[in-house]
Amino acid sequence: MRNLLKNFSNIDLSGSAGSVVLALGAGTRSYPTSGGMEWYDAFNNATGSYTCQSSGTYSPALIDIRRLVMQFNDGTAAGWQTLPPLDINSVPYAMFAETAEKLGNNTAADFVLGSALPTCSGSNVLTYNGTTFSCISPAPTSIAPSIITAGGASVGQVLKFDGTNWVASSDLSGASGSVTNVTSTNAYLSIANSSSTPALTVNVGTGAGTVAAGNDARITGAFQTATALSGDLTGAMPNPTIAPGAVDNAKISDVAFSKITGRPTTLAGYTITMTSADVTTALGYTPSNGTSALSSANIFVGNGSGFAEGRVLSGDASISNLGVLSLSNSSATRTNLGLGNSAVLNVGTGAGSVAAGNDARLTD
Repeated sequence: MRNLLKNFSNIDLSGSAGSVVLALGAGTRSYPTSGGMEWYDAFNNATGSYTCQSSGTYSPALIDIRRLVMQFNDGTAAGWQTLPPLDINSVPYAMFAETAEKLGNNTAADFVLGSALPTCSGSNVLTYNGTTFSCISPAPTSIAPSIITAGGASVGQVLKFDGTNWVASSDLSGASGSVTNVTSTNAYLSIANSSSTPALTVNVGTGAGTVAAGNDARITGAFQTATALSGDLTGAMPNPTIAPGAVDNAKISDVAFSKITGRPTTLAGYTITMTSADVTTALGYTPSNGTSALSSANIFVGNGSGFAEGRVLSGDASISNLGVLSLSNSSATRTNLGLGNSAVLNVGTGAGSVAAGNDARLTD
């Protein structure tokens, strides 16, 4: 059994002889423990869902009934005893007859009779100021062209505001007109017929109050067309050229060698003459060209200037013209080589020689 509402009434039954009158809603509500639920709300089948005391929820159908369950305690060991449940049928729903005066949760005061409203024209809207309803003209930010009527406008006219109303008027965009008055604020521009067909004249001259003419002496530091030039330039403006010989060494601080055209490719082209004596003098010796003869038994040796010269091999050795190298003095050579007294004998198989591998003197 799921409880939707639970009340407790402290009624003394000791002298009741089992007869008791129970008033719904009397006593203290023990469930729900909070909220504004009244006892008669438990009978409202229009309620979407009830939360039951034990667990879960209950969603009543339109013709659902309720059951009233009563418990009593007579003070015996039996404790609290439960009477059979009593069905409460549709008669209790008469307590919700008051809802017939409402539309949903709204009372009659929340509604307005159509006959009590003013009749507005098609372009007006209905507004309420808190007391009465009235019709007003809307203030749209834009109007669709399709809802604008001609209103007496003719072809080519546009809508213009005259300061009070919007009226149809001629479109003057691109139309021609007349100048009614022209003035000048200085002497450089003269005006005739200023109020009808003005004629404007620019005062050009060489004196004060005029726009400078081409030959005006007031123009300084400027070249005019056909002005003849001199000095490093020749010809006339606007196409002068560099005068011949105008650009000399004093006027050229630096120039890339690649920019020089027609430069010579030989010493003779630079008017420079050089002899073999000039080369020998510069080197301090006569170099070989690689094809000159070399004296017998000589060898080429690089000198201090990095060039080859023919020299005789001397010192502890000599060389023949066959390329055979010979030691000049064996003892001196051994001393110079730091050999000491080692390996001074020849290799052989006889007395006075170092034993060869097949020497019979070698025994076990």
